[in-house]
Amino acid sequence: MLKKLVISLILVAFVTVLCLPNMIYAMDDIIGAGGNFIGKANETVIDETELSTTSNYIYNILFTIAVVLAIAIGMVIGIQFIMGSVDDKAKIKETLVPYIIGVFIVFASFTIWKIVITIGNDVTEAEESMPTYGIIDVNKLTNEQLKSEWNKNDITKSIGELYSSGLTLEQAINALDDYERAIYNTCKNRGLLDELGIVLK
Repeated sequence: MLKKLVISLILVAFVTVLCLPNMIYAMDDIIGAGGNFIGKANETVIDETELSTTSNYIYNILFTIAVVLAIAIGMVIGIQFIMGSVDDKAKIKETLVPYIIGVFIVFASFTIWKIVITIGNDVTEAEESMPTYGIIDVNKLTNEQLKSEWNKNDITKSIGELYSSGLTLEQAINALDDYERAIYNTCKNRGLLDELGIVLK
């Protein structure tokens, strides 16, 4: 009887599974969802100034709380030591060791935190004030400066060599390095190139 019941239950379960609708997820939906996820990640920008301000704010609050607690607990222990009996004073001396160790750990942690914040701010400021050594934002250049950069980097010659090697003009332009390509595109957008798009006007 028990065997028949078990077999019946297995058969019912098997038939139920077969009758359930199959869920098929389209590959396009999966790829689209992945692309959206990556896109959102690229949109996320960390504001270092705001992060530093928030960190300093939290640091100041927690440091103030730590100082107040350390002083308050120290005062309580001191009052108990003064007012207590000989046995109480012996017990209070035993509690002094964990108190001192705790205060040391807490303030050492705050010191390390402050050092890390200071070093991080110094590094950020140094990076911001560091000269670019030739890497220039071409969009900020005047037309004359742009032409000077074009000639300095000899972009006409570079495009000509790439073009003569069998590449199309578009492929030759794409084969330039990032800085040269930025100069080329900016000159083209400002109408500084000839009709062929290789030589300055």
